[in-house]
Amino acid sequence: VDGTIKAIGTDADKIIFTSFKDDEYGGDTNEDGSSSTPNDGDWQTINFTKNSSDSEFQYTLFRYGGTHSVLPSGAVIKVDNSSISIKNSVFEKNFDRGLYLINSKAIIDSNYFLSQNKSDIWSSLAGRAIDVSGGAAIITNNYFYDNGYGILLSEWLDSSGNIFACQAEVQNNTFEINDNPSVFEYSVVLNTFNGPSFSGNKILNNNGLPGSLAAILVSADIKKDTILEPDMPYLF
Repeated sequence: VDGTIKAIGTDADKIIFTSFKDDEYGGDTNEDGSSSTPNDGDWQTINFTKNSSDSEFQYTLFRYGGTHSVLPSGAVIKVDNSSISIKNSVFEKNFDRGLYLINSKAIIDSNYFLSQNKSDIWSSLAGRAIDVSGGAAIITNNYFYDNGYGILLSEWLDSSGNIFACQAEVQNNTFEINDNPSVFEYSVVLNTFNGPSFSGNKILNNNGLPGSLAAILVSADIKKDTILEPDMPYLF
């Protein structure tokens, strides 16, 4: 996408992005009865380039996307050096990433991120609900459940070697832990102290099951004086 998309639904009339095999929405569009069923990664991505700006989604549903067959790693929504607003929407059962923000400005408010827990063959990570590399994202009032990673926060390194801080504000989000011990879950992974801030986030159903890290997992070197705000537990 080099332009701008405005997809504004309502609570009663949502806009749906889903698999051709998904009979739950739109009926049996591929006319095969029950012979086919939808899967994570059935379709690829909506890719917003640096020539795009100020796209907006409200009351939208994104499911069964994110395949890696064209891009080096999957994402239903990829925003690359652009800007976007996503509110009151659902990301469900997508492959590798629900949302991938690369050095972009974003408002991600009051959404549900459900079951992004499968990853592509080029990645050592589990599925990610939100993957942020650099930029300035406000991630607030969202609900996360059954994702491999809830939020992954990193700096962004461009092709010239320039490093861009991850100025993400992670506020008032809820992370609920899956009761299934076979599904490995991280709430937040912090790969950088260069920018991110946390406040008002909470964890539900912290049952202590093996494979569930109900915390902010710190995977970054502390190279200077750092202040950590009171929030979810920090795990070093």
